[in-house]
Amino acid sequence: MLTRFTRIVLGAAAAVAVVGGAAAIRSSAAVPGIPSIYVNYNSDCTFSMSVDGGISVTSSSAPGPTLPPGIYQLLVWMPNPNQGYACLKPTFTFTGPGVSTTTIFQGQELHDEHVIPALQPSSTYVAQDASSPATQKVFTTAASGSNSVLLPAGTQDNGTGTSTQPGLVGSDIVAPPARLLALVSVAGKVTLTLHGKNVGTLKAGKYELQVDDAAPRAGFFVERQGGKAVTVTSIAFVGKRTRQITLTVGRWMYFSKLGTPTRFTVVA
Repeated sequence: MLTRFTRIVLGAAAAVAVVGGAAAIRSSAAVPGIPSIYVNYNSDCTFSMSVDGGISVTSSSAPGPTLPPGIYQLLVWMPNPNQGYACLKPTFTFTGPGVSTTTIFQGQELHDEHVIPALQPSSTYVAQDASSPATQKVFTTAASGSNSVLLPAGTQDNGTGTSTQPGLVGSDIVAPPARLLALVSVAGKVTLTLHGKNVGTLKAGKYELQVDDAAPRAGFFVERQGGKAVTVTSIAFVGKRTRQITLTVGRWMYFSKLGTPTRFTVVA
């Protein structure tokens, strides 16, 4: 059975809509134990594409990188840039033997996360934006092999949609860090969300912080009360940047040089 999750963040209200499934959406995978293909859009309708295991897909023609055949989940993120998209309405397509899937921008930040049919052995798959053929990215699949090798060591799908670590009962297997999404508007207004909800309280630990900064004179900063501000994007930076941060127990705030700081609490 194919499982599809579509998550749309509605501006500052950060309302969430979930379509076609009851399982919880995770920060880095809709379904644990299945390798992910990540697609992140830019405002010019280009996109980056990567796969678990540290594989980047950048080739515009075959063969491109070679992936093991098998079932994957496709995670597409389309932010809602303040200036809009150059192509007006991005339409992401991913096609190949046994697979034909489309994600269409609906005018709001969109996270489309779904399991796709199994990628067939010795096949070629193509991803592109329908309005920008030049964005084409291509990869092929091997004649054999298991894509479980792309998952973190000791992790596998146990057939129930959850992951296990066989032979490591009681060991400290660290889950991937949760993903925080930060947006900086052209005017310097900032928002910070986790799973589509505005951040108010977070648990202490490591996080992947992804910033989409549209302001040429604002930047994005995180600061613990009594500490030194951490620069995630500089004042002159415009674009996207991702970095890992560690949040310790206490009072924190996030801000830009043009906006009002927003405070949040980190608990044990």
